[in-house]
Amino acid sequence: MGNQTNAAVTPNPDAETKLIAAQNDQFRQSICRISAMPGSIEGQLFMTPGISSEGTEFMRDAIELTGSYTAFSEDADPYGLHEMGLINP
Repeated sequence: MGNQTNAAVTPNPDAETKLIAAQNDQFRQSICRISAMPGSIEGQLFMTPGISSEGTEFMRDAIELTGSYTAFSEDADPYGLHEMGLINP
């Protein structure tokens, strides 16, 4: 048998992180109607019972703040995927 290797192709982790962050930004902004963006990203907006129990106005404000959030930091978003953040109204 010949000398064969079965090396898997590893995608560029930096490019993949940037792609995921961009998709998360697009979904968050479009689901919250912060900006009109071409194309669509499938996903779900999930609200915990604790948030929904605060009432309609609170939920509306929470969605608006989530959609416009851009203050990602290493502490709040350690992997750079724009999937976590800290909102202090």
